[in-house]
Amino acid sequence: MGTHLERWGEGIVGVGFSTADLSALGRRLSERGISYSDEGGRLFIPARPAGGASDQTPGMNIVLSPDEARSPVGLITWLYEVTNIVDDHQRAAAFYAGAFGLDADRFSPIASEQYGYTGQLLLFNPPQQLDRIELTQITEPSLAMGRFFSRRGQSIYMCYVETDDVAAVQGRLKERGARYTGRSDDPNPEGLFIHPSALHGMLMGVSRTNLAWTWSGRPELARR
Repeated sequence: MGTHLERWGEGIVGVGFSTADLSALGRRLSERGISYSDEGGRLFIPARPAGGASDQTPGMNIVLSPDEARSPVGLITWLYEVTNIVDDHQRAAAFYAGAFGLDADRFSPIASEQYGYTGQLLLFNPPQQLDRIELTQITEPSLAMGRFFSRRGQSIYMCYVETDDVAAVQGRLKERGARYTGRSDDPNPEGLFIHPSALHGMLMGVSRTNLAWTWSGRPELARR
């Protein structure tokens, strides 16, 4: 982690997931030759370095914790997505499906000319959960995501959260003079992008609760 901060400065260093059976997941990782360490009752999977072995995550440090129900605090109701920029989204999807026992038949294909990528949403347990890893493979290197990838290679790019009140989040950002961009593109008019300068180097997307089902294969679930 220290090396990452020294090289890139503030930003997203890793992502956390929870599981109902941490021991079983640890055994699954070991069976697949995925290296991890036990860090105080949590499992840490380091990202694969450039040119490193293919049995590690493609550019994403991961912490796995025992599942624990907690009440939401503040305006954010759920952190549901992390974006992993990868060289080959199909190969990365196969890796994550094998590592975590995900059903690849429930993944949702995605593509964006506006942001310059193609890829997949690796949905954990749809339609009960929106949680997922977004895999993006760059199709237009000149755009923001493409420029980020040219600097860092396979890596974490951003995260996405839900809120029941996008306007209230926007109001708080305005009060603090924090940089953000409102969205007007269909199908996500009720959302924001919060600039990394407002969040210590982290790019965060905000969408209205359940709206992300619109582009995640189950648009009927996106109703208010």
